[in-house]
Amino acid sequence: MAAVLAMLLLAAWALGKMTYFMAQEAIVVMLLIAILVAVILLFLVAFVLFQEGIRRAILWTTTGIGRLAKLSYR
Repeated sequence: MAAVLAMLLLAAWALGKMTYFMAQEAIVVMLLIAILVAVILLFLVAFVLFQEGIRRAILWTTTGIGRLAKLSYR
């Protein structure tokens, strides 16, 4: 009876340890996914800001050229 109880306790301990490692792996995977999502979000924000900067620069050059053209005709 003692041997059966010892085997049962050993099996429960091993299952608990395996569950701990599975939970630890899940937490690591979720952390990696969160880091990847944050990096992708930062790249998207940088891309949008860069695109807006290019658009404003193009608008500024076209209005600047128009102003220079108006000044040269006067």
